[in-house]
Amino acid sequence: MVPSFEPDPTQPEPTGYIIAIIGQLKILISQQEIYTLEPVIDINRSTRTAQGSIGHIVVDEESWPVYCISEELKPLQQVPDTRRICILLNIPNGFIGILCDQVILTEWSNPIDILPIPICMQTPNTALQGLIIQEDEVLCVTASTDLLAYCEALS
Repeated sequence: MVPSFEPDPTQPEPTGYIIAIIGQLKILISQQEIYTLEPVIDINRSTRTAQGSIGHIVVDEESWPVYCISEELKPLQQVPDTRRICILLNIPNGFIGILCDQVILTEWSNPIDILPIPICMQTPNTALQGLIIQEDEVLCVTASTDLLAYCEALS
């Protein structure tokens, strides 16, 4: 049985996030969208449960597709040695896995100021919702459903 992870509009905005690091790319995702973190060695690469995936991972006795993207947000079929963590993200009717190099837990006590994506970065099908400038780095903001749509469109 797949648990439901619909956001509760009566709850305050999330303050807990993860920064998923993929090469030089840093993606900000709400912790509410994360089901679990799994090691890459748990991924079964012999069969693929979805087109474009690099394999699947079994969680709660069900198989879920796992995708590997580059820091340019391009699909990868060869998993770089630096990808050590699979983030299992909540999506409608299940989960998807996204491989990353590292995960950093972070919290914000103030509302996040999400900037629009610059025109030069806009594409018809992007996984990015916006950008956050934090000190000397840029974080790309996304959501699990955006990543799912993006990975499926890449296939």
